[in-house]
Amino acid sequence: MSAQRNCLQLLGTAALFTASKFEGGYQLRCRELLYATGDIYTKEDLLCMEQEMLKVLDYNICAPTIYYFLRRFGEVSKVPGRCQTSGPVLL
Repeated sequence: MSAQRNCLQLLGTAALFTASKFEGGYQLRCRELLYATGDIYTKEDLLCMEQEMLKVLDYNICAPTIYYFLRRFGEVSKVPGRCQTSGPVLL
């Protein structure tokens, strides 16, 4: 049971690490996450778990939502900001 819990903590840490890279904003550093786990893992442990998690998910970590699509479409087509913000309201 302890080994499973230990692995689950590493998996959660790897998922958080990946999410911070994906979503933008502040990207967490390995060192910060390892410190938060009490330094029971190494950088290699974290990176290997991240790689394994991405393989299992077939690197498919996001399905774009309609809101994301509208925002991205507005950026690409150079729609003014005011028009972009009214798009989700119409949905």
